[in-house]
Amino acid sequence: MCSADGQTQSSVDGQTQGSSAEQIQGSAITGTIERVWEDGFSINTGDRTIRVDTWGVCGDNTQQNVSVGDELTVGGEFDDGEFDASAITNANGDSVCSAASG
Repeated sequence: MCSADGQTQSSVDGQTQGSSAEQIQGSAITGTIERVWEDGFSINTGDRTIRVDTWGVCGDNTQQNVSVGDELTVGGEFDDGEFDASAITNANGDSVCSAASG
């Protein structure tokens, strides 16, 4: 989204942030996993915690592929107050939950 002066802005948890947001760059977020459930997790980016919907990538098997403390990068987009994951990679660049199943 652009403001009236042409500056790029993004919306995170309903709050508009300037383009200087460090850990949220375009359509990817990077951080540490704080909590995991069957089709999602919460990730701490250093300055906020974001709820991530992983159903499209992991199905109902997120808990078998992601653990608390994992450092991950999640590609996707914000939708209805949460981040919808389209890709998840670990610190080595390997895909996590490469195919939805369940």
